[in-house]
Amino acid sequence: MKRKTVIMLVDNIVDRKGVSVISNHATHPGILLKDEIEYRQLGKSHTANQLGLKPGHLSEIFKGKRHISPSLAIKLQEVLEIPAENWLLLQMKYDLAVARKLFNNSRISMRKTKRKVSSKRRQSVSA
Repeated sequence: MKRKTVIMLVDNIVDRKGVSVISNHATHPGILLKDEIEYRQLGKSHTANQLGLKPGHLSEIFKGKRHISPSLAIKLQEVLEIPAENWLLLQMKYDLAVARKLFNNSRISMRKTKRKVSSKRRQSVSA
């Protein structure tokens, strides 16, 4: 089984051939962490212990319920030999994608509210 080598660039993740492996959909870094741990056939409890975490805490990271902090990124660098900057960049991109989605959703709901208010004003003026 061949594994794609992933190289981090400042603003993108590309494979060996330089092809982007990230779509517009942001993936929580915990999912990638889980994939990495499974690929290396490391036990969840053993890895959690090496990182100074409880297994349940690590599971919550895997599920995207907890973020990867700078201190955890440093520990991941020590245990998995993947630079802390990579983990933090993934977390930042995920957080930014979530924030953009929330922002866009709030703009859409604000537009709907403005339309309703404008429509009610026109009705009251014409009445």
